[in-house]
Amino acid sequence: MTKSMKPVAGRKEARGRQAGEKMSVTATCRIVLRFALGFMATLSASLAIANAEGTGAHRPTAPHSLHVVSDDNYPPYLFRNADGEVEGYLVDL
Repeated sequence: MTKSMKPVAGRKEARGRQAGEKMSVTATCRIVLRFALGFMATLSASLAIANAEGTGAHRPTAPHSLHVVSDDNYPPYLFRNADGEVEGYLVDL
């Protein structure tokens, strides 16, 4: 309290900061923590709504086959035999 302020009988001193008074570290941490928790709750709710079933969002499906393009003349890994079929180590993978 400043010198000009006199306590009123029966009233508790008001909580809070006076003009120009700095905020404590604990109060600052509480404000930051509340903001972070609110942000995380909002983000979680947004992601849950975005991933909800029945929204019409199409999920990509896994490919049924994998096509690999390569040079067929890379012995011993990949080459053509006398019948023209591809052979080598990479064919079996």
